[in-house]
Amino acid sequence: MLKDNLIGKTRALDVGSGSGYLTVCMSLMMNGGFTYGIENPTNLSKNAVLNIKKNHSELFEDGRTVMMQPGNIDQTLETVAPFDAVYLGKETDEIPMKYMRLLNNRGRMVIIIIDFSHHIYKKVMPIGDYKRGKFMIFDKTDTG
Repeated sequence: MLKDNLIGKTRALDVGSGSGYLTVCMSLMMNGGFTYGIENPTNLSKNAVLNIKKNHSELFEDGRTVMMQPGNIDQTLETVAPFDAVYLGKETDEIPMKYMRLLNNRGRMVIIIIDFSHHIYKKVMPIGDYKRGKFMIFDKTDTG
């Protein structure tokens, strides 16, 4: 889903990074870019940092992976945007415009939409089922 937007790219964002697994995968696929992971509950964020340091400490040591703590995240994200790839790990029933605006001109975002029936947005495509919702891809390609 995001592979082409990670390999050889420069910036990725993992929102709701949980254990940090996907954050590490994204960072390793980019092989030199920067991955930003966000996890709101402080205990999960701390666990993600511990997991990454335990198994891939080099990603923190060379600055390629940054775990962001809750707080003034929106302002920080705007300073490091635009992103080539954004993954939102939390189910939603809205298209998250604030993250869509952080994508670069060819960026891709993967989200899980619970109820997409009331949205009309041509660039969002269903790509598979997930629990109660559907995985969706938003491609920011060819939007003037």
